Amino acid sequence: MFYNDTHRQIKSLAGRIMLGNRRRNVFVVIAIGMTTFLISAILCIGGGYLKSAARQQEMLNGTAADLILTNPTEQQIQALQQDEDITAMGISRQIVFIDTTAHPRINSILLRWCDRVEWEQHISPAMGKINGHYPASRSEIMLPTWVLERMGISHPHLGQTILFSFRYGYTDIHWKPLSEAEDFSFTLCGWYDDYSGNKMYDNAIGYIAEEF
Repeated sequence: MFYNDTHRQIKSLAGRIMLGNRRRNVFVVIAIGMTTFLISAILCIGGGYLKSAARQQEMLNGTAADLILTNPTEQQIQALQQDEDITAMGISRQIVFIDTTAHPRINSILLRWCDRVEWEQHISPAMGKINGHYPASRSEIMLPTWVLERMGISHPHLGQTILFSFRYGYTDIHWKPLSEAEDFSFTLCGWYDDYSGNKMYDNAIGYIAEEF
């Protein structure tokens, strides 16, 4: 019987197997890393898209509120205030209707008052860039940028005088004017970029103080 020394061959074969496994493991680790990166990228892009879509919908609606209740009764308001599922409830009212006869490219301008909750949590988050501040006195007014542009005011400034003729009421087709037309000199305290659906129909919302 002859002795056949295979120690060297076995050692060489084992080394080649280990080297192959090492390379295979490196490829596996790289593949796992790339897969993890791609999944994370997809989740980030998808999350960003959903946030962007939600933001666009808010701006189109003109409000970040989930529900709008028109002309609520005092009982309904009290019931909503006591509802623990409602995190924020604001109040706004359409006060006057602006006569836009002198500005044919503007269909209508309604002036609205909002309480602090409504403005800070529902209305302003659904606007684009805001310049100035919410009206604090009777003479102050905030208007959409596109309205000022169609009035020939391409470079508005705070404190600028805006002359309008308005009537109380008439803020809906079902509501008749509550007063005769009245000329009033407003002081421009702010303007905002409007991306709401109102703009598509040349309708605008301006904001006035509670004092008005």
